[in-house]
Amino acid sequence: MAIRIPDPRSGRTGLAFLVLLLAGAASSPAYAEIEKNAMAGAQGIELLWWPRLPAVDGWEQDRPASLQYGANMLVPQGKNFAEAVAVLYAKAMYKPRVPQIGSLEALIERDRREFGGAPGGIRVHESARLFTADGQPLTCLIFEPTSGGNWERVCYLEEGDYYLLFTLSSRSRAGFEATMKTFVALVNRYHS
Repeated sequence: MAIRIPDPRSGRTGLAFLVLLLAGAASSPAYAEIEKNAMAGAQGIELLWWPRLPAVDGWEQDRPASLQYGANMLVPQGKNFAEAVAVLYAKAMYKPRVPQIGSLEALIERDRREFGGAPGGIRVHESARLFTADGQPLTCLIFEPTSGGNWERVCYLEEGDYYLLFTLSSRSRAGFEATMKTFVALVNRYHS
């Protein structure tokens, strides 16, 4: 089934525009292998982009959650996003769509400030860098709830036209710690 974009002249849809839009995005210089998805939303077509991830034993993509949250969501096999104690996900931010960020360092600082000042209290601290299969270093932060909320480790990478965020998120400290080796293996096996 083809996804159609509204034609502003007729209120009808224009498949040719979508093909040109996606072809232009695919031809832009970039290093990351990005999966590009388009879906109809309340405001027209939404473009959802995320890094293509290596297979992880015992984990699978939750496609409905991936589309809902605009990230490549991995869950333990047989679970879905709502049921899983811990999830792994990766998101791609296309730089021209977020010019206000300006740099990877600014993105990291924004997240540190935004989540560190969240109600209920979240401690934010740096954790050891991780490296991709290509040897690229990722800056990593841990977001630790002080009174309820998710435990998260977010690792940031800049590749070409994208800021990439790799995240382990868990509703419990035990789930967070139990999933950490899988998360590290996922990031270490990622390559552009």
